[in-house]
Amino acid sequence: MPRHDYTQRLARLTKILTLLYHPKSDGSLCAKTLAQEFGVSLRTLRRDVEMMGADFSYERDTIYFLGSKLPNSTSQADSFIALALLRSFAYSMNGEIKSQMLSLLNSLESTSAHNAEPFFTRSNLEEIALEPESIARLQKAIKEHKVIGFEFLKEPNILSHSTAHTQREVLPLKILNFSGEWYLLGLESNEIKKFYLNNITNIRELGQGKRVSQEILARLENALNAWFSPEKEPFMVRLWIDPIIAKYFKRKKISPNQHLDENADGSLDITLYITSAMEIAPLVLMWIPNVVVLEPKSLRDFIASSTENYLKRIAESS
Repeated sequence: MPRHDYTQRLARLTKILTLLYHPKSDGSLCAKTLAQEFGVSLRTLRRDVEMMGADFSYERDTIYFLGSKLPNSTSQADSFIALALLRSFAYSMNGEIKSQMLSLLNSLESTSAHNAEPFFTRSNLEEIALEPESIARLQKAIKEHKVIGFEFLKEPNILSHSTAHTQREVLPLKILNFSGEWYLLGLESNEIKKFYLNNITNIRELGQGKRVSQEILARLENALNAWFSPEKEPFMVRLWIDPIIAKYFKRKKISPNQHLDENADGSLDITLYITSAMEIAPLVLMWIPNVVVLEPKSLRDFIASSTENYLKRIAESS
């Protein structure tokens, strides 16, 4: 990137972060105004925001901050902006350099959270325990379709408190983050499975694997959380969103495959495809009564049953 472009982009990112983190900000920023100020296109600003990480979103020519608000301290705000700038440039890198930068930033933010005067109010991404060399080895295997072997720590038995490692042979497909936790998705014995990344050790390359169909890879892109079942055929879900909370669902998509329609009263109809009821159930239960499942009936019944069981337990415990 030419030095002039680098300097201009740094100025744009600094301006965006400063405005979004201002105490009087509502967490949104008009992209058109900023584009006019810097003399760039809206497409350029969208690319800037896409490299700023998961806490930022560009929708309908508006830039949104979706994370926690900064403390009022100017020094804390300056430190937070500096970290956010570093993260945005980390996302623009590729391969091992990107992984190492993000791992270091996650560690720094995690450490800062325990300081007497923390400048980072929330980090929703857990630190990856794997060494940078292991992450690079995983990335290489995914890119070159190599089968890998590794030791996998099984979750400890609650009663016996025993732990055990198992030897696995997997064709790695993708590394995904579900609710802050990192997972490796891979093909084992012709079945796609999920492996908690921080329970993986001693990664080694075993040999060449086969390419996986684009249909399977596309399903991985649409995974919502760790309940995602890649071997299952996706099914359609339709949700009604109350106008009171509609703005939150317009800011950030539930799923990459969703379709959103806004009704005259300000409510929303959202259609998306999932592989398991538990991919969407936690979100619906969290927003009751402002989110309603319109279809399928099986999911409506599941939400109703879960709510009834919750009310019964409240009655029993009172």
